[in-house]
Amino acid sequence: MRYGVVTRQGWLACWRFWADWATGWRMSRAGKLRLKATSNDDSVLAALAHAREHSPKRRDFIPLPPAVEEDEPESGIAFASGNWRRAVTDRRRPGMVARRHFEAMVFCYLAEELRTGDVAVLGSNEYADWGAHLLPWEECQPKLAAFCEKVGLPDTPAGFVAHLKDAHLSAAAPYLRAHISRFGAYATDELRHRPDPFDPLLKEVDFTDVELAA
Repeated sequence: MRYGVVTRQGWLACWRFWADWATGWRMSRAGKLRLKATSNDDSVLAALAHAREHSPKRRDFIPLPPAVEEDEPESGIAFASGNWRRAVTDRRRPGMVARRHFEAMVFCYLAEELRTGDVAVLGSNEYADWGAHLLPWEECQPKLAAFCEKVGLPDTPAGFVAHLKDAHLSAAAPYLRAHISRFGAYATDELRHRPDPFDPLLKEVDFTDVELAA
């Protein structure tokens, strides 16, 4: 878009977006898309179910999705950005959302969830549940010791945590030295990689030969 004029490419992009959105919405309403959250956060799918429930009513405004937190009425759309939340809500209609804006918001976030793998399409190859391809822990545990030995990592939880802590402190040592040089104190009491000792006091300076301006 330039100077308020939509170019041919812009029209094509808008048409593709709305065509895909309309097709996906019809398939979702018909129940042909079986979606599954691959994590504990299923807020986008809950919002999709809410939009699907109110789609036959054809109202301009529908109630907010059920709140996830009791003290936060808009927690049902907490997954959305501030700009999106301002776009779908109206101060003159508390507890309501603009239906068309809400549907567009849900599908935008659904597309992102599908791209990142946080939502899977059952029976799909490209958008399948990646967690289903992982080995169960019962099969991984017997191979853990050999794997850790090969990659040079401890095979116990306590040893692994200590290894990570030492690695992080080693990487942070130069910054801690700079902090000590400026402020004269350690940034953490668990520092194992001690920097070189230093004198926090300023050396005496002779100002007798310095002419001070009046």
